Amino acid sequence: MWLTLFRKECKIWRKSTLFFGYLAVILFFYLTQMGSEDIPTEPKAGQESYGYHYSTDKKVIMETATDSLLQEYCNGAYTTYPIGFYKSVRLDKEKTEKIKALLLKLTDTTSEEFNKATESDNNEITDLGNNRILVPKNSSSLKLKISGNVTYDEFLGYMNQAAKLIGRGSMYGKTYLTSNARVPVTYEEALKDYNQIKENDRFSGAYARLFCDYFGILLGLMPVFFVTSRVLKDKHSHVNGVLYGKSASSSAIITARLAAICFMLFLPVLLLSLLPLSQAVYAAKNAGVTADYFAFLKYCTGWLLPSIMVVAALGYFLGELTEGVFPILIQVIWWFVSILAGVSRMTGNFGFNLVPRFNTLGEYDVFHRTFGQLVANRILYTAAALVLVTALIYLYDCKRKGIYRNNGKVSKIFIRKSKA
Repeated sequence: MWLTLFRKECKIWRKSTLFFGYLAVILFFYLTQMGSEDIPTEPKAGQESYGYHYSTDKKVIMETATDSLLQEYCNGAYTTYPIGFYKSVRLDKEKTEKIKALLLKLTDTTSEEFNKATESDNNEITDLGNNRILVPKNSSSLKLKISGNVTYDEFLGYMNQAAKLIGRGSMYGKTYLTSNARVPVTYEEALKDYNQIKENDRFSGAYARLFCDYFGILLGLMPVFFVTSRVLKDKHSHVNGVLYGKSASSSAIITARLAAICFMLFLPVLLLSLLPLSQAVYAAKNAGVTADYFAFLKYCTGWLLPSIMVVAALGYFLGELTEGVFPILIQVIWWFVSILAGVSRMTGNFGFNLVPRFNTLGEYDVFHRTFGQLVANRILYTAAALVLVTALIYLYDCKRKGIYRNNGKVSKIFIRKSKA
C-alpha cells in the first residue's frame, strides 16, 4: 500500500509545472554559481597572489579593525549591513567626535597628534557635492596604529561602542568584526591547502562541500512550495473527503507524500552533482590521485537531505493546520534570517543554522575542526523533522476523524462528545 502511494505521488510531481520550474531553477543556479569554478592547481613560488583568507589571530584582528575604523573615520562614511545588504552611514558631529575619542584610546595618542596624523600631507581633500571629506591616498598611508598597551578585551569594548554609534550591521560589531582581518595567503599556506585538497579530500570532497554550500541555500526554501501546493491542491479539488474515507492509514498517506516530495527534490540535485564530480575526477586524475566517487552522495545525503526533510515537514504541518499560504511566509522569514546569520560565518562555525555555510574550495583544516558542529546541526534538524512528521500524522488523523476541522480561514476544534 505504502509503495503504491509513493509511486503515485512521484508520478503526480513528475508531470507538474512546479517540478519543471524547480529543475530550471537548480540548473540555472548551478551554472551561475559553480559552472565557472576553477580547478585547483598546485601553487608556484613567486606568484603575484595566492588569494586571501580571514585570520583568527587576535593581534591581526585588532590591527586590521583599527585600521579600518581609522580609514572610515577619515572618509566620513561607515560600511554597514543592517539586513544583509550594503549601506553607507554618515555620522553627525557628536557621534564623529565619539568615534575620534575611541580612536585616541586605541592608538594611545593625544588629540593634537591624532589631528596632525589624519590631516597630514598623506591625505587629500575630495569634494563630493556639498561634502568635503578626507581621503587617505592608500590604505597604509596613515601612520597611526593600535597601541600595544591595549588588551584584546579592551579592544572588544571599544569596537562594541563604535558599533553602537554607527548602527546595526556595523563592521565592528560581534557579527562582522573578524571579517576585517582579511589577510593575503602566503605561498606556504596555499601549498598546504592544495595538498590537503589533493590528499585528504581527493578533490571530490572539496567540490562536494562547495556544492552543498550553494544548494543548501535553495533547499532551505524550495520544499515549502511543494508541500503548500499539495495541500492547496487537495483543498481546491475537494479530494479530502475521498482521502479521509480511504482504508490507508494516516501515517501511510503522510509519509508517502512527504517521502515523494523529498525524493523528487533530492534526486535532481544528486544527478546534477555528477557535473562537479566529473570536474573533481578530472582534477584528481591530473594530480595523480583517485577521486572519491561517493563523496557527493555522502555529503548531499548528510548535508542537504535534513534541510529538505525539516522544511517539508514544517511546511506540511502548517499547511494542514491553516490550509493556506501561511507556511510560505513563515519559511521565507526563517530562511532569510538563516541566510543573514550565515553572512558572517561563510566558512565553518555552523552552529544551529538551517543553512550551514562553507563557501570555499579548500580549508580542510577548518572543516575538520568544525565537523562536529555540522553533525550536531544535521542530527538536530533530522530529529525535528521526525517530530514534525509525528505531529502531522496526529493532526491529519484528527481531521479524518472529524475532531479537527478547518474552513480555510478560521481554525476551530470540535471535541466529540461520547454517547452515553
